[in-house]
Order: sequence, then C-alpha cells, then structure tokens
Amino acid sequence: MRDGKIAESQNYLYAITTDSKLYAKQVAVNEKYNFDKYDSSKLSTLINEAGIEGWQELKSGVINNEVLPN
Repeated sequence: MRDGKIAESQNYLYAITTDSKLYAKQVAVNEKYNFDKYDSSKLSTLINEAGIEGWQELKSGVINNEVLPN
C-alpha cells in the first residue's frame, strides 16, 4: 500500500502434496482462477493452467496453519 492505495498486487496458487509439503507459484489471474469457493472438480484445471514448472517449496509456518491438513 502506498498513500492508501494498492501499489502492487501478486496472486499465488498454493498446493499441498500428499506427503504434506507446501508449494506456491505466482499466477496471472484469469477466468480459470476466478472463483470464490474451492471446488475440488476444478483442481486439475487449476494445476494444468498453472503448469508444472516454477513451483517453489515453502517452509513450514509461512501460511496460516488452519489451511494445512492435520
């Protein structure tokens, strides 16, 4: 924020693997990402749109633990 206005905006897609590793990738938002509620039927579309290259593994504690599986 600068002078009460958004100076820059970045959007990320987060993925948690079956072995509980957390990954993030910066994405350009378009209609394929534009939904308010998570819908598991759109998962493969989201991953395909983002692609398999460029994902960065995140260390634990960088996002709210409420989103991580138990």
